[in-house]
Amino acid sequence: MTAQQTHDNHYVPVWYQKRFLQEPNAQIYRLDLTPPVYHKGPARAINKKFPKSFFYTSDLYTTWPDGQPNDEIERLLFGDIDNEGAVAVRQMAEGKPEEVHSAFESFFAYIAAQKMRTPKGLEWIKQRYSGLDQNGLMTEMQYLLHLNLTLWSEGVREIVSAKDSDVKFIVTDHPVTLYNAACPPDSQACIYPNEPAAQWNGTQTIFALDANHCLIISHLDYANQKPGLDLLADRQNSRHLGRTIVNTLAWVRTRSLSREAVVAVNYLLKSRAHRYVAAAAEEWLFPEQQYSGDWAGVGEVLRPPSDELWHFGGEIYVGYQDGSTDYQDPYGRTSGSHEYLKKESKCFSIQDGDECGCGSGRTFEKCCKELPEAKRPSWSVASIRERNLMFIRAVRHILGLDSRKDWNDIRTELCDEHIVQIYKTLQGIWPPDTNFRELWPRPDPRTFRAVFMGCIDPRTVVASVLAWTSYFDEIIVLNPFQNPACIRPEYNPIHNPGQYKTQTLKNVLLLMFLEPFIEAGIVHLVPDPGELNYTFGKAMRYMAEARSGNPDLCRDETGFLRRLADDDLDRAHARLPHKALSNLIRRRRPELGEAEADQLAHDIQKSRADDPLALLQPVEQSQLMVCRCSPLEFSMFMAQVTGAAVYTDLPVFWRQLNAAAQAGPSAACWERFTAATEQLPFALPDDHQQALQLRTADTFLDVRRVFRSLLGTLIAPEGDVAVQAEQLALEAEEAFAAAQERWRTEISPGFALRLRLSVPEGGAAYAPAQRLVLTYGPDNALQTVPMALLVDAP
Repeated sequence: MTAQQTHDNHYVPVWYQKRFLQEPNAQIYRLDLTPPVYHKGPARAINKKFPKSFFYTSDLYTTWPDGQPNDEIERLLFGDIDNEGAVAVRQMAEGKPEEVHSAFESFFAYIAAQKMRTPKGLEWIKQRYSGLDQNGLMTEMQYLLHLNLTLWSEGVREIVSAKDSDVKFIVTDHPVTLYNAACPPDSQACIYPNEPAAQWNGTQTIFALDANHCLIISHLDYANQKPGLDLLADRQNSRHLGRTIVNTLAWVRTRSLSREAVVAVNYLLKSRAHRYVAAAAEEWLFPEQQYSGDWAGVGEVLRPPSDELWHFGGEIYVGYQDGSTDYQDPYGRTSGSHEYLKKESKCFSIQDGDECGCGSGRTFEKCCKELPEAKRPSWSVASIRERNLMFIRAVRHILGLDSRKDWNDIRTELCDEHIVQIYKTLQGIWPPDTNFRELWPRPDPRTFRAVFMGCIDPRTVVASVLAWTSYFDEIIVLNPFQNPACIRPEYNPIHNPGQYKTQTLKNVLLLMFLEPFIEAGIVHLVPDPGELNYTFGKAMRYMAEARSGNPDLCRDETGFLRRLADDDLDRAHARLPHKALSNLIRRRRPELGEAEADQLAHDIQKSRADDPLALLQPVEQSQLMVCRCSPLEFSMFMAQVTGAAVYTDLPVFWRQLNAAAQAGPSAACWERFTAATEQLPFALPDDHQQALQLRTADTFLDVRRVFRSLLGTLIAPEGDVAVQAEQLALEAEEAFAAAQERWRTEISPGFALRLRLSVPEGGAAYAPAQRLVLTYGPDNALQTVPMALLVDAP
């Protein structure tokens, strides 16, 4: 920290303002759209001063660690960004090809930062998080600085000129702005500090480089005037961040705007400003007085010329010296998966009782009917459920389970070729360019979803997941199969399959347990996006490392995970030759004699025949065993993008959830509901087939209805929540009493567990998870996790 602190933070840099002056060292006119009102009357709306006097706020970026001011964000972060940005903006305006190429990355880094650093941009961030203080706001701003880089770099990039107009471009307090013809200034999408979403088809990005040059970025389908294009739907393969290949020299620079067109652009810029507008001439500050068109007319000015679009689109092939290649289609996709995973849309013929076109397995009336088309999961490519069913059918065919082979045959015959085929199929169904944004189930107040934050294992799945399907509408579970796309060759199941025999057998058995629940749309088996998207995976790892300093948060006092690991180890020992196993037993239990150890070894090896997870064949290679657990960041991310609760059956995960989210106790209005739930021992089946029978018979439909109403009230509150909470508590007590009677008469002996509920005021907020949601989630994701549940012993 320096002795001299910087407190005046220019959110629109002085060097940038100077680019709008008619001559060096001139003053600039600034219009205050909401001038303060003093006791003598309102302040002057228009002032004329040097650029240094405008567009700054005291301590806008200052943080206060240990109570002391710190100006490193202003000096170091924005200092470097501005230094590089000043050069890049000048080079982009001048348009020399070699300079444009070298400035490409720093130019887009600058405009991305410029969009977030303004008071409007910072307020946009604050409204999308819960309870950010200044230090937290500055942290999240830095993570979100590059939010739209992929979208912008893949767009149609045009720089227009005002050289033939006597009116020049103006500068505002929010220079990087977004326009959509379907979103006029008074629309919901434009209420301060909102703007039309950058990924929508019809959204264009506008940034005046100086008084004579303005950048306009359009999405390819919009620029091409694709028939029937929904301006409020996401563009094809939309993603804020991700790997892409672009031609840095592809720009449109042929248009010199007329006076009327420049006025139209200025009208747009002023309409999206927060408070201040500046220009070299006072009359330019009032474009609305000169613009005679309507809001849609601005779009006609911004649309790039059709005869210049040949610079963009098309397929890209890249060859490297080592013989490897790269491919990318016009929308950044790196494979043809969207073609072979395509399905026929039912938009024009679907009826209320038909299966919904999103592939959820639910009827249209109970699924997507209430959602605008632009907000639905994709109807044009296979859904998560449909891909899971494809994979299950493929696994059955590969292993012969669809041709009368039984489980013992699989345990005996599982070979390297089977494993290679299974994992190649998995990678084909979930290729690296999968766009998860268009696949996630959307938040739905009519459905009680729960994300399972715990261990995904066939030995525990009945108790941890399937038994709860009688009480939860839908459960989201992490896919146990790791995608080979993210695994190094020496550990990759496609390149080295022999070491995956035991793990594959375990995963396939789990898949067979889950199959009917997946088919019915009750269980969603979702892949880890971090296995396919490098930036997502890197962000998840960084977040996990950042919270790993406290060993108490990672301590499993129940020994549950250790018992699973020991069971795997015992199963591996059972595959040893008889003599080796006998010697191992004697080393572990020296009190046993040789004959006793031999007999115990014989019994252990004999028991393999009845163990569904034991291979009935020699295993020549050491086996890789993976304990798949749904981590905190993934669980909270999935809960927010799908509108779900988070539940876990391990105290170690419960502690991590509460420590990270810093969630307070349940809101007072829910205390009666939580007390009724926590006092109830939930009877649960211990067999996956009985769990399916109970669910399909709707035995506990009234309990699900209560939980459904609870979650619906939390994610879409209407009216007096306290009154609704009291009513729900009454309904819960009645439903739970009826359930206890059914348990006594309809369920064969299984086991009973309790649920501890946490319903914090405003939900459980975890800034890193929300960061993932903003970057990789759909527009209608939740800002917090509405509730959490711990499965506990009675």
